[in-house]
Amino acid sequence: MQTCRHCLSEDIPDGATHCRHCGRRLKPTHIARNIIIGIVIFIALALYINFARESAARDEERFQARSEIDTVKVWCSPETPEDFVEARTKTFEQKVDAMDLEMEEKQGLNSAFANQLELHGCGFTARNQPKKKRR
Repeated sequence: MQTCRHCLSEDIPDGATHCRHCGRRLKPTHIARNIIIGIVIFIALALYINFARESAARDEERFQARSEIDTVKVWCSPETPEDFVEARTKTFEQKVDAMDLEMEEKQGLNSAFANQLELHGCGFTARNQPKKKRR
């Protein structure tokens, strides 16, 4: 038995759609449906927040790698010792390998670092160029 919300009669059968005393429509309760919708919305929101956090973390890692690549122009010169350059390169590659990025992106960052070394004259190719003689 259910209760009418309007006249508060308690003798209405569970399957009734209208109150037999006041004639008003009895709205069915959708508690189960509302709970399921709430759970689905909560899960979707949690997944979105998790994705946004991971995306922000990957963006921060990319930014740190790019700033490290940009520092090459500060310390890199043809007079830079080869073992120092190799140590910096190895350190950079280890940092990139530890990042939560796709393999192609890691390879791209490593290539950009190597290109920056070559550009500023302390990469492998730049060190192995024959020295120009001054006259």
